[in-house]
This record gives sequence, C-alpha cells and structure tokens, in this order.
Amino acid sequence: MNLQHEVPKNKRNATLNWNNDWFNSYESPWGIFEKLKFTNFIDANDILRLFGVEKVRNLKSFGKTHRQLIHLNGLDEDIVERFLGFSLHQHNNHLLQKLFQCFYNFNKSSSYYFRDDLFFCIDCLKTGYHSLFFQSKLIHFCPFHKLPLIQGCPYCRNPIPYLLSDQYTDGPFLCKCGNGWLTSETTPNPTFSWKKPIADIQSQALNAWLNLDQSQINRLNKCRFFSGIDLEDDSEVLEKLISVVDSDFKISKEYTHHKIETSNYINSLKIDINENELQNENYLLKNSQINDVVDSWTLLNNNAKYQQHYDYIYNNSQKTVKAFARHIRNTIYPEHRTCVKRLVRLLKEENKSFPPICPHAYAYVFWRKSIDEIDHFYEVDRYGHANRKYPYDLDVASGLDRDFIKSFVDEWIDYYDYVRDKELVGLNWIINKIISALLSNHYMNWLRISTKYSEAREEANFRQYIYKDLAFFTVIFPSKDTEEPIEFHWWEKTNKYSTLLCPFPSQSKKRISEKELRQSKLSIPRNFYNKEVDMK
Repeated sequence: MNLQHEVPKNKRNATLNWNNDWFNSYESPWGIFEKLKFTNFIDANDILRLFGVEKVRNLKSFGKTHRQLIHLNGLDEDIVERFLGFSLHQHNNHLLQKLFQCFYNFNKSSSYYFRDDLFFCIDCLKTGYHSLFFQSKLIHFCPFHKLPLIQGCPYCRNPIPYLLSDQYTDGPFLCKCGNGWLTSETTPNPTFSWKKPIADIQSQALNAWLNLDQSQINRLNKCRFFSGIDLEDDSEVLEKLISVVDSDFKISKEYTHHKIETSNYINSLKIDINENELQNENYLLKNSQINDVVDSWTLLNNNAKYQQHYDYIYNNSQKTVKAFARHIRNTIYPEHRTCVKRLVRLLKEENKSFPPICPHAYAYVFWRKSIDEIDHFYEVDRYGHANRKYPYDLDVASGLDRDFIKSFVDEWIDYYDYVRDKELVGLNWIINKIISALLSNHYMNWLRISTKYSEAREEANFRQYIYKDLAFFTVIFPSKDTEEPIEFHWWEKTNKYSTLLCPFPSQSKKRISEKELRQSKLSIPRNFYNKEVDMK
C-alpha cells in the first residue's frame, strides 16, 4: 500500500510516498530512511522536521544526539508510525532486544556491543538493503550471503557514522567519493528490488542466538566481559557464547573451549573478619549509590579492617605470577638458562661485541620486566619480585594488568553491592584465573616479537601490544545468595608462531665460558635501556 503525506513546500514532491512492500525483515532504521529519502527527494533534516519529537522539530539545527538511530530518541514514535504505516520504534526495539537481551549492561554500554559506524554487506547494499544485524559487533559476516561485512563506503572505505545525517554522503545511497551503492540494474527503479523479500538467515549461530530460551538468556545475563577484549577482534564471539549455554553447539575446530569453576570448598572458606562489622559498614557500595566507583576504593581505604582484603588479593596474585614464571623456567627454558644468564648478567668476552641474544631469553626477560614493572632488564630475577606499587589500594602483582583487574572488580562490586568474606574468596579465585590467562597472552606476544627485536637489540614498547590476540574469555557470576559456582570460560586458539632459532644451537655453544665476564651497565648498547621502538 502506498502512503502519501504532505511534505515541505520547497520540495519537488507535493506528497511523501512510502510503500510497506519496500520494508524488509531485520531492516535497520538507517536503511528505511535512505529509501524514504531516495523516493521523495528529501534529506535527513527534512525527516527530523517531519518525524522529530516536538522539541526536535522546533530546532533550527540538529545535533548528534537528535540524529542517533540506536534508540530513535529524537523521533516521535506516533508520527513515524502514522507516516510509515508500522511502528519503526517497535520494530527497532524488537531487533535490539533479540540481539542484545543477553547483555545486562547494553543500555549503559551500548558502544561495546553496537558499531558506531555503518557496516555493509556489499550484495545487500546493491539492492538498497541494510540490516540492523550489520551493526552488531557480534556479527562479522552477512547472515544472508555469508560475505564479510565492510566498514564504510565499499569504494573509498571512508567511515560513515550510523546517524540520520547527510554530512558524510552526497545523497541517499551515494558516497561523497561519487560512487553510488545501488547497481545499474536497480538504479532506474530500485523499488522493484526493494519489494523482493530478503533471503533466509544462513548463519547457524545467528539462528541459534535469535532462538535462545529464557533459561539460556538468564545464564548469559550473568556473563561478564571486560574492556581489554574488543569484540571486533574476534569473528566467532557469537558461537563461543552459544557454546556456554548449549554444549552441543559446534564451534570452529581451531578453538578449544575450556571451562573451570569453583568447588564447594571455595564457598566454605572465610577470611578472619567480623561478619557483623562488615555488614554494618558496607564500604564497598553499589555504583548507583555513589558518584563514581573510584569513591568506593576511597571509602574502603579509610577503613583499616579492609586493608587485609587488599593484602589477601595482592599476595595471592603474587603467588600466581611467581608460579607462572617458575612454570616457564622449569618446562620451557631448561635449554636456555645460560641464554638468560648471558642477557641479564651482561656477559661478553673482553674486547669483543656482546654475543647475539637468544629470542627465547629475550621473550622471558622482557616479559618479566614488563610484568614486574622493573626499571632495567638486567635486574630481572635478581631481586625476586618488584615491590608492591600501591600498598594501600587494590593492587595485583601483574602491574601491566592493574587497570584491567580493577575494571573487573568494578563489575563484581556493581553486581554484589558489597563484598563479604564469602564473595571475597571467590573474587580472589577468579582474579587469579584471569591473571593466569593474561600472563600467558603477554608471554606469547613477547615470543611473537622476540626474533625481530632481539636481532635489532631493541626493547619493544610493549604497552601498545599489550592485549593483542588475547583469547576471548568470560566469567559467569553466580546468582546472589546461592551456592552456585563461579565459572571461567576461555577459548584457546592454536598458536602458530614460527620456531625460534637460538643462536647457540648446541650444548657446547650454550655453555658460558670463563672468558665471558659480567659487564658494567654503562657498556650496554644505548637502545637497550633508553630507546623504545613502536610496534609494527
């Protein structure tokens, strides 16, 4: 059915045309408005003046908040429904719910899950179709054509924000680079292709996601992800999450799904603190009760009773770091112990250059230096472990991951309102599981770059490489006041690093000779202690 309504007099058409047959399943508001603009010679500002809430309609100019399309807050639901013949708001909200209902914090942290820029399937775009599915960071391939989604214009690749705006285009389905997105077959009269129903969803994972039952949704609502993990970096997050609630769902063979959970013994452990004092003071408060979660650390710091909570978490994290380092030394480096000694003791023969650096030794030494926040690589393993940096605040022994762990504890506080002894034991357990995963990832990244930088005798600026290729993991919080276990899930990918070649290939060459003497730190090549090299 064609719907006709009056539009501004300065437009070429006297009426606004819309046919419900042009609307397709799973279509995004952006795609619908592009069609409306195309068939009626109107622009984004006209739509805001026609469809906007009263406050927006009366504005002389429109800001980004008025143009946002995630929740359509700038548009009047009744007016839009009257013009289009269906409720665009309900359609949009239904799709958002189906896509993101498993994430408890979507409304508060939508940018973590929802793409700010337009993503397209090039085959869909040729016919003027854009799905809201394409804006989800959980989806990396078109569920209808199985083609990889692309960001921005297919021709110039310039990014285009997901907004009701003409600032980044030269018209509907037309980029500023001059390339139109509709095919020549559809351009004369694209409305014929718009009437064709979109193909069925071909993605097994998306079909499973859209058909989760309530118990599965409730379970996923207890999953927590953290800021160091970018959903854009993993094209199989959807499959992994489904495997959490459906053990029969098959994920890619290149990943192995691991799961560990707390035992009943963990739930029975207690810290030696008076439970009544803890309940009366409630120093760890829910975020909504204070201005900023950082204030909860301040409140906690003012109570000496809680210092032992900090000590408990830090001391256990230190044990985890030491155990991981010991594991590397005992299982991976037996053949490279002398290589490590050569590096940290600055050994060389008199009147000769420093010997080549073994990439295995380089990876271990600079991994320890970055984890322990040691100033100089030649101090690694000399003083045991670095001193605690924040003795009166929440801190962990893996200095690289301090902010990462704090963000996780923020989530924990937000969920439990405050931390009692019972929750503290579980919190400590999962912190150390996360630290183990992060330590492993850091170490693998140092291995990955060790050949390049050991040959160049340069120390890499590792912070910009810190969470690259981090295995996707999630923590499932137990329901409050239950004996449910804490679950830690991670998906390990087979590492495909090339074999590292030690410059000392035999035991005789590895052996440190009497001629190799410890050198002064002043003799170290300058780029080893005052030059940082950008990662490539």
